[in-house]
Amino acid sequence: RSLCDGVQTCALPISFFRSCFIFAQRKFLCALQLIEKMYLSSLPLLLTVMLVKNAWAALQGQGSTMAGPLEQQLTFAFSPYKVSYTGTGSGAGKAAVIAGQSDFACSEASLTAAEKASVADIQQLPLFVIGVAVIYNIPGMTMSSPPLNLTTQLLVDIYAERVTRWSDPRIAVLNPGLAGLLPNASITRFVRNDSSGTTSVFSSALKAFDSSWTGVGTHIDWPSSNGMLQAVSGSSGVAVSVLWTPCSLGYVGYDTALGYSLPSARFVGTLGQVQALNANTTVEAALSFALSSDFSASIVNAPFPAYPIAGYEYFIFRKSTMTCEKAYWLQQFIAFTFITASQAVALSLGFAPIQSTIQDQVMAKVAEMRCVDGDGSTPLVNTLKQRYDPDPVVATPSAGSAALLRIVEIVVPILGAVGLVVLGSMVIMNHRRSRALQQRLKAAPSGFAALMFTDIQDSTRLWNTYPEAFQFALELHNAVMRENLEKYLGFEVKTQGDSFMIAFPDVFAATQFAFAVQKELLEVKWPEAILNDEGLPMEVSPDNPEQLLWRGIRVRMGIHVGDLYPRIDGGIVDYFGNMVNIAARIEAKAKGGQICMSVEAFEVLSGDTTLVAQLVMVDMGSHPLKGIPVPQHMVHVLPTELAGRSFPAPRELVCDRCQMALSCPKCDEDKAAKPAKKAKGEAGSYHAGRSSVASSSRLSFVLQTHGQVHPMSGRQASARGTTASPF
Repeated sequence: RSLCDGVQTCALPISFFRSCFIFAQRKFLCALQLIEKMYLSSLPLLLTVMLVKNAWAALQGQGSTMAGPLEQQLTFAFSPYKVSYTGTGSGAGKAAVIAGQSDFACSEASLTAAEKASVADIQQLPLFVIGVAVIYNIPGMTMSSPPLNLTTQLLVDIYAERVTRWSDPRIAVLNPGLAGLLPNASITRFVRNDSSGTTSVFSSALKAFDSSWTGVGTHIDWPSSNGMLQAVSGSSGVAVSVLWTPCSLGYVGYDTALGYSLPSARFVGTLGQVQALNANTTVEAALSFALSSDFSASIVNAPFPAYPIAGYEYFIFRKSTMTCEKAYWLQQFIAFTFITASQAVALSLGFAPIQSTIQDQVMAKVAEMRCVDGDGSTPLVNTLKQRYDPDPVVATPSAGSAALLRIVEIVVPILGAVGLVVLGSMVIMNHRRSRALQQRLKAAPSGFAALMFTDIQDSTRLWNTYPEAFQFALELHNAVMRENLEKYLGFEVKTQGDSFMIAFPDVFAATQFAFAVQKELLEVKWPEAILNDEGLPMEVSPDNPEQLLWRGIRVRMGIHVGDLYPRIDGGIVDYFGNMVNIAARIEAKAKGGQICMSVEAFEVLSGDTTLVAQLVMVDMGSHPLKGIPVPQHMVHVLPTELAGRSFPAPRELVCDRCQMALSCPKCDEDKAAKPAKKAKGEAGSYHAGRSSVASSSRLSFVLQTHGQVHPMSGRQASARGTTASPF
């Protein structure tokens, strides 16, 4: 309400809300940065606590990165200080179990004959069914676009480099809904470079689709003759690579595709039926094949309606070399994965449950486990009953340790979640900021272009006198500036207070922008305090009482042309160099409501005779500019509607002796005889006559052709010639 006091119509411009949003965004970023610093400072302690937690865990597992999110959620729900899991890759997980370095592993690849022969007591059990998604990134596709359709043979041909471009007719004929979206670009294929169970399922499917395919296993040599194959580590590595690489394609677990919100391809069968990836179609794949005696099965290339690229998530462990405590917790954890809540968690992550009959077989096999600190031949359940009769009681930490572990169990996930949210937010925001800067850098005018500086006259006095009213007036001023920037292709480089630095592709756009702003500022509904200010009197044209010359705040503008080369500096796109300095100094010479430009800018502008016919121009002569070694020749232009505006002459062009404008014969004679000395504390006299105009032949031609010169002060011009400057 305070902003609207004294205003006839309080219509807040869009820029006001935009400024409020930017202010809130900056405050939010500051808060995020503070949280980030606090989190990073506590990171060593957090890592220490996590290491202690993992060291205390009774069971430690590793393996499939695809199963990582699921296993971590299940271990936390079961008991974080009893079971821990790290995604290291299926191959690494199986190798660690065989070597006795890990208690269990998860893998989409079943045990090979060599792995089974390496240790006698190794056991694999299927816990879930998972599909492998074929993800893609086609520019121009949106969430409403239909999914990509492939055939199993077409997928083989893509990875075998027999189909190399998205515009291939075999892809187009399957995707009429994507007509016009499939680019004539090469298909970039992403694969895993680590030992991966996902790769094992995917390569097995390719072999099942086409017997000529060579290479099946957790790590294979992919065809790469055309240079469009990229190998990355982990399921998330493939997902992120496809996400940020246009015209690309890759394979990940269904859970990863869901986690990154990536579209997955559908498969068209021989009869035209479409097979999409979901929990139901992966379960159908499992129902199509029977398990072998060692619980392994290949369920790829199952008939419709099953999804053709699916596999089991295997739980691998040693069944007779664990301590009784570890064996007990492993048995309990496997049973925990089959309860309703755990199955719901798995479904939400893209994992489908196995049949109840298979679950019973799995639990029966788990019940046969032995433990090394038992008698070696008695089943685990009986061993625990004999040892802890009447109830199996497993060794647990002391009361103090248990309380500490419970605190760790609660605090670690919270700190981890906060850290992930903060770091993720910062990464996303930094990436967006970087992309936005690069886009601004591309949009910024470069090469020979025009640069403008603007400033509100007496802004310091107005701020101090009418703080609330001027704040609202400044918002109105900014709205007028930015609305016209969009119209005339202006690039807002930066603002400081009430000043704007703007780049334009040419001086024509800059001049049209300046004229439009000067005229629209007269029509703005300024606060009454601004309109009643004695320093800003309203004036109309003496020739046309309906034409306003002055009303409200007054903005001075300076324009110069030259070579502009934008660059990113301090988080913004900015310009540097002598051209920028000259433009800023020209604006400083202008008065409120005046548009000054260099003679170089006007020479270019004079090429547009239509635009020149709509303006009045005054030759201001040459001026010494602060920090610029050579005096700059300037002109002042205004639209014909504002030709009645008058301005005081710049100090440098008034003779200190006679106070006449331009040059006077007497002073010129004295100067020719003896140069006048500059008095201490005074500004030296500076004369600009016809010679300054004649320094530019094109400007002289324009002056003689158009003759639209308007006096800038009440002083009479010297009688030295008809084309002399009016000063």
